[in-house]
Amino acid sequence: MAFSEPNKKVTVIVPVYGAEQYLDECIRSISDQTYKNLEIILVDDGSKDRCPEIVDSWALLDSRIRVVHQENQGVSVARNRALDMATGDYLAFVDSDDHIDTKMIERMVAYLEEYDVDMVNCQFYRQYDTRIEKAHPDYDEEPRVLDPSEAVSILLDEKIFTNYFFTKLIKAEVFEEIRFPVGRFFEDAATMHKVIAACNKICLVKDNFCYYRILDNSVSHTKSLKNIGDALWAAEYCHEGVVELFPEHKVKADILYIKRLYRDYFDLREKCTSKGTTEHKAMLKKTHLLLQRAALSYRGPGRLKYLSYSFPALRYFLGRLVRII
Repeated sequence: MAFSEPNKKVTVIVPVYGAEQYLDECIRSISDQTYKNLEIILVDDGSKDRCPEIVDSWALLDSRIRVVHQENQGVSVARNRALDMATGDYLAFVDSDDHIDTKMIERMVAYLEEYDVDMVNCQFYRQYDTRIEKAHPDYDEEPRVLDPSEAVSILLDEKIFTNYFFTKLIKAEVFEEIRFPVGRFFEDAATMHKVIAACNKICLVKDNFCYYRILDNSVSHTKSLKNIGDALWAAEYCHEGVVELFPEHKVKADILYIKRLYRDYFDLREKCTSKGTTEHKAMLKKTHLLLQRAALSYRGPGRLKYLSYSFPALRYFLGRLVRII
């Protein structure tokens, strides 16, 4: 693969909050990219630690860095503000506690231009305190060019093509009418199907360029009522959006929706930090009803299997019994 000359500007968007321990490593991995035509937008989302000082100090060291300080409003507002400011031809997203390979942008731009696509999706590493491992170690295929329908089908498998934006390089024009949902967690899951629909072609590559840090206190691993409630909202929003935009994948979307609802039901039963409260009981009942409705209305293959999800308490009990045995 011939590497691209840095003619096109790439805007790298980094929402920053509570990541002082990892922020220098994150910004350095972007600043040290072999692809030099970058615009780096660091949005300090009202962080209470040393993050504001760190981003300001980096702006003095690298003229390509633009810093925004705002009151804490969440990842979506931070990203949306950066999107409104961005002047790049292509967009990349990095989380402030993660970091990327220094050749990532160069290689991703080369893929995007060589295969004439609107988005490139790479693979990633999971980085724990004591080890680093490939998220998809068995994936070793040559670059695949997909149309939006093919890409959504693979997205619904939740494997080699994920909702994570940090594994993507995307043409800026794709975001002309797309922004992230404000006031919600799981903003990636609620937005990715829209981005895919706005693309003409997508390229899926095997290279592992991103280091996704697994933190005990991250949004995707804590189980507050707000967290689970937004997961429920994202599951429903994504399901409705996929069925509307890609009706040919309704069966796959229905199956994933049922599985996500059950996952949220399980989290409410076993991992929620507010168990026993009035709000918790109400959300558990709501999730039960959503799951029952989704399972009873499913009309695809394996209907009996998915019908069993309409009895989540029984399925939950049998699952625990099997684990004990």
